[in-house]
Amino acid sequence: MNSDNQPHLQNSIPTVHKHTLYRLDGDVLQVVLELLPPGRCLRPLSMTCKWLRAACAPVLFQTCAVKSDMLDRTYEFEFIPCSLWPYVRNLSFTGCFSRNKIQWLNLAIDHQLDPYLLEEEFNERLKTVKQNSVTLREAMGSMQSLTSIDICLPHQTDPRDPERITGISPYILEAILSTPHLRHLSIAGPLFHPRDSLPPDTTCPSLAELSSFNYYYDLEHSSAQISGAEREQITRILACAHGHLEELNLPA
Repeated sequence: MNSDNQPHLQNSIPTVHKHTLYRLDGDVLQVVLELLPPGRCLRPLSMTCKWLRAACAPVLFQTCAVKSDMLDRTYEFEFIPCSLWPYVRNLSFTGCFSRNKIQWLNLAIDHQLDPYLLEEEFNERLKTVKQNSVTLREAMGSMQSLTSIDICLPHQTDPRDPERITGISPYILEAILSTPHLRHLSIAGPLFHPRDSLPPDTTCPSLAELSSFNYYYDLEHSSAQISGAEREQITRILACAHGHLEELNLPA
């Protein structure tokens, strides 16, 4: 009787549940998926069905890269879709930030990189950057799995865009550093333009969980050429994180 009923039981099991992947423990399945090359194997696999898409998402999107100039441009803020935020563990910001032609150092004495910029337009750009930084802070605060951030900034202005300013808006940097569970931070390149300084209304978040901080500057220049704003920002980071740091790399 049992032998007669066994084929019937087997046939009653949905085809998907017969597949080995569906019978794996979630942790084991993730280990298997992490062994697959993202481009050649993992991405095509994630497109086969909805279940596999959901299974692959934590591995497929655990490391993301963002084009820096999407964050502080004046016309439209762009970032990683919110549906992917739960999966992101490692985040990289690459390339030049827009910075909107605002020089932060000499605002008090009305010295801007663009001397023809009207005060009204300047204030509008500054307002946009601050709004973008608030939006970015909310996004970073919602990425509960994010523990590692890498900021890679070019040392020189792009010859194709000579008006582009090197460095990062201090408001955008403040938002990035507000990531609640940030453990590893790496910064390469100058954070600021040589004539920059920190606005009085910016602060450094607590960085209570930061255990690793790597800061690399242009190796062709000595540390004596690092700007005052650069030194002040690095000092702020160290002051907030020194009690928890386990690894620290700074220019000689």
